[in-house]
Amino acid sequence: MKGTTYLAITCLSLSAACSGPPPTSPTPPPAAPRIVTLTLDGWVYDTVGKPVPGATVELIDGVPAGLAVVTDGSGSFSLGDVTLTVSATKIRASKDGYATTLIDPTHARTVITLALLTPPVIRPGEYTMSFVADSACDLPEPARTRTYSATITLIRGDVNLPLNVALSGASFVVQGDISPTSSLVAHVAGDYVAFLLDPYEFDGYITERLAPATYLELTGSVAGSVSTSGASSLPFDGTFAYCVKQSEVWQPEVGPFGCYANDPVYTRCDSKNHRFMLTRR
Repeated sequence: MKGTTYLAITCLSLSAACSGPPPTSPTPPPAAPRIVTLTLDGWVYDTVGKPVPGATVELIDGVPAGLAVVTDGSGSFSLGDVTLTVSATKIRASKDGYATTLIDPTHARTVITLALLTPPVIRPGEYTMSFVADSACDLPEPARTRTYSATITLIRGDVNLPLNVALSGASFVVQGDISPTSSLVAHVAGDYVAFLLDPYEFDGYITERLAPATYLELTGSVAGSVSTSGASSLPFDGTFAYCVKQSEVWQPEVGPFGCYANDPVYTRCDSKNHRFMLTRR
């Protein structure tokens, strides 16, 4: 009897071991939230990068919770020394006429963007865009005024993001990793619009082939209020660069196929008195 009982218990034990779930490792406890203490400050801008004075910036989670300050004339603020839970703390920025924004600060210095509730004057659609050189510029006549068709669309369907501007009606040059482009970016807030034509930014710039081995390069910035009538003229603070090259062969080691001072023919005009014109069609 003792032997039989012993064997039965052994079989039951083996059966349970074979038919039951495999042993599991203990579940590790969740990682403790990371707490940091820092001096938190920053700036509040609108969607064209202009400072927003008089905006309220409030710490709504963290220590001291509820701490609030108002931005100064340059859009800057300082909440002083605060204790935050990384990836959890919220800062709320608000001002009448703007959409309230919540962010999780990741650096001691934080940039916050507030979008105007007023619909932008520039809407998706078809436009004509012109760049006119300062009358004092010594440029060939074909390079003095350049006019393009422009199709403006939303980026990812979001009215608070910059607008994409696709240019057509000319022979644009697009080569290299940092290159001129037939697509620009328009930053808009209400009736204010800003374009940046910069070879080292993602907003794009323009290089146009006017004739064989003959090019015009446009770089600079446009900023100002546009008319609700659909036609506007704004200052273009920038450069018209005209050149005739030795050949049409692109040299990657030189950079984008633009105009350079060592080209056989090279003329440039830097001015704050160039003009930019935008007309809705």
